Amino acid sequence: GPPPIDSPSVRGNSSLNAVQILGTAGLVVHQSDNYRDLQRAIRALFRTGQFDDVAIDQQGDSGKVILLITVKERPLLQKWSVKGAERVSERTVREKVKLVDGRPLDRAAVERARAGIDSVYKTAGYYAARIKTSESKEPSGQVRVVFDIEDGSRVSLSPASVRGNRHFTDQDIVGHMASLPDGFSSVQPGTHYDQEVRRAPRE
Repeated sequence: GPPPIDSPSVRGNSSLNAVQILGTAGLVVHQSDNYRDLQRAIRALFRTGQFDDVAIDQQGDSGKVILLITVKERPLLQKWSVKGAERVSERTVREKVKLVDGRPLDRAAVERARAGIDSVYKTAGYYAARIKTSESKEPSGQVRVVFDIEDGSRVSLSPASVRGNRHFTDQDIVGHMASLPDGFSSVQPGTHYDQEVRRAPRE
């Protein structure tokens, strides 16, 4: 079988001590380990929500296995805030954010919050809204997260503004315009895009 583990060490930790990390990993000194144990240890460490990255390297020599656990701790979230919530109530926007100040930053939750805020704006008719997130590192090593909203002003097309349109509903076209590159959905009447729409073939 595999040789026994000798003195596992931890690298990359700052706020958590090595004893805590080894305890969570559940790897026992002087006991042989296999690939499954190492996978289980990595999963156990990730499940704590404290780490952005975990790697375990085995360095073997003269019948001993030295395990090196390298971790990248998640920074603590000092504070999150919302900027630019004018067209939709800030309370409605804030309800989409499930982040807790003082906890390790969960980047998947940041992305879920961004997507949730985006859907609130799309539902309210602000198809050109852009929701950006930014992270800034504080001197304490903690981070601040800001959800920055540019509402792109509401798109409302009167039936007359989409002429020669037989095959698509106005809603389809508005939806399509929302998915065009930045700047395209803000074209002024009479520009090239508007003329193209006017020239659409009639049946």
